[in-house]
Amino acid sequence: MKLLEQFIHKVLKEHHNLTQQDNEYQIGLLGTRHLKLWFAFENDQELTARDLFEQRLAPPQLFENDLHYLSDSGQVKLCYETTVMTDTADYILEEGSYLYKHFSVTEDDVIEHEIQQLERYAAEQQYECLSKIILVEKSYLSMFDNNKLQYEIQVKVK
Repeated sequence: MKLLEQFIHKVLKEHHNLTQQDNEYQIGLLGTRHLKLWFAFENDQELTARDLFEQRLAPPQLFENDLHYLSDSGQVKLCYETTVMTDTADYILEEGSYLYKHFSVTEDDVIEHEIQQLERYAAEQQYECLSKIILVEKSYLSMFDNNKLQYEIQVKVK
């Protein structure tokens, strides 16, 4: 019950923060995150619900975890956050300052547009990007609006 209560508070706090941000770019200090690879797919492959269903080894507590999309060598790696003590991490996102922005999606082409906008904004503001762009699907925040998915794009900056 305590874990469920903590999760509900976390979701409500993130939803409140999301509604206060008005789709603005922000800089925030993010801690080290350890990611476990769920599966990979080609950059030009459209991901469907069937693709997710066919991946039998779903992350624990799938709908309580953010899904991280990492682009690497023509593939997209779909990952979830894990703890070091229980699993070996496949990817580590380093602690540091990240430029990020929340946005809602009804169509996939919005994601590509937002990535391009982030790249343009970082260049205009003369931020040095220290990582590839990370796309995070906020699975549990999407519960608040059944017509849209909630995402956040992030890049480590200096």
